[in-house]
Amino acid sequence: MDKFQDFENWLKANHKLNWRDSLVAMNLIDKILLVPNLEKISSVSILNQLLSALRNNMSFASKSKTEKDRDIKSFKLFIQFKQEKLSKEKEA
Repeated sequence: MDKFQDFENWLKANHKLNWRDSLVAMNLIDKILLVPNLEKISSVSILNQLLSALRNNMSFASKSKTEKDRDIKSFKLFIQFKQEKLSKEKEA
């Protein structure tokens, strides 16, 4: 099973047409940041810090603007997914 399976399911459930691109981007981001168990991080503040670290990463900076924009958008969707998941857990 893909480590971002829950994220994939959320993308599909929310009718995100580019869900495959988002998964590819998240797998690349995972390799760039080298954060153990990135998919298990639920703290939105930590994820936002990681987004900032991604923007400042040398290998990320070498990507084209289009690739960077896609990756940042995908990471923001991942953060949104985590926020919604936390909200649902608090309601339960």
